[in-house]
Amino acid sequence: MTETLKRMSPGCRPEVFYSKHRPMLSGWKNHPELRNGLHYEGVGYLEYSGGSAAQSPALQLIDAGLGIEHHGEEGDFLRNMRNYMLPNHKQLIEDLSSWPSIRKYCGEKGGSILDKYNETLEVLKKLRSQHLILVARYIQVPANAGKTRKSGGNGSSEGGNAKTPEHLDQEGTGGTPLSTFLKTIRQHVENARI
Repeated sequence: MTETLKRMSPGCRPEVFYSKHRPMLSGWKNHPELRNGLHYEGVGYLEYSGGSAAQSPALQLIDAGLGIEHHGEEGDFLRNMRNYMLPNHKQLIEDLSSWPSIRKYCGEKGGSILDKYNETLEVLKKLRSQHLILVARYIQVPANAGKTRKSGGNGSSEGGNAKTPEHLDQEGTGGTPLSTFLKTIRQHVENARI
């Protein structure tokens, strides 16, 4: 997965992703301009989070399988994102979370099996770090370049769009504070080490 994330760079320029694709991925839950959500004629207002890696069953399944506990606002957000998954995927994650713990087993066995468990966590931590690198490259750098342009600096405007919603500068399309959320999730992986 980490290697796949690294392949994003050659195929998509950050300023194009930030200004063209990212606004379309944002939702209308906790959106500053759509305080009640989006109005659907004949239905009423509905709020939906935008696209988020947290909606991927693969990542949450890995965390559940390894016994990584996400708590606080981050844990609440991850559990809420399961509502965007297929019901059987959501159920699998919840079932795996309640089954006997691989983490506990590895801790009890010790030795080489514990070493392999901790090595697996290190690989997962690298994946989380790669996600942070992508966020910096594809969101924070273009957002800062846009601020420079708006203040009269010489930032390149190639692929830019002055109408990119400002709330997306430091917020994920799912509605979380970007770096803080991802760093905390990565720390939860580190905390799972035995």
